Amino acid sequence: MRNKILVFFIIVSGMVSADTGSNVGYWSVKCGGFGGYINVSQSSTVTININDNNLLVDARLVESRGGYAELFFVDVLESRNEIINWDSISRSKPIAKLNFNSNSNSNSNSNSNSNSNSIAVDWFGFFDEKDQKYVWDTQPDFVVAEKKKDGMTLHKCVFD
Repeated sequence: MRNKILVFFIIVSGMVSADTGSNVGYWSVKCGGFGGYINVSQSSTVTININDNNLLVDARLVESRGGYAELFFVDVLESRNEIINWDSISRSKPIAKLNFNSNSNSNSNSNSNSNSNSIAVDWFGFFDEKDQKYVWDTQPDFVVAEKKKDGMTLHKCVFD
């Protein structure tokens, strides 16, 4: 009985890590070019380059069923942004929704190798609890590059 439990635990833990691992990586509109990026680590912590040389944040990834996940603001790593009041930004309202089942064969990558994996991103922005509204919802580089904030396609980039 003990061996059966051990085998079950090994199989289940392997399945969990395999699922998390498929979402790990550097995701961008244009690998190596303008458009910002989302970098998902093995621990489900996320670094988001929202605006080059202007706005870099930490977020946490919360996965749900069906290949979807939500991103939640954690902290500012770098900001030259004087518009956002970081003290009133929610850490419990999502800043984006990701669909990891949105695989595409398009490849807008010119400076790196990218496989066919892509994600669809719906960007909400940062929820200002004081003003009760989302801010910075149309200004991120990936929103500007894609000319939309819902259903943006980011590609998984692999750099040599």
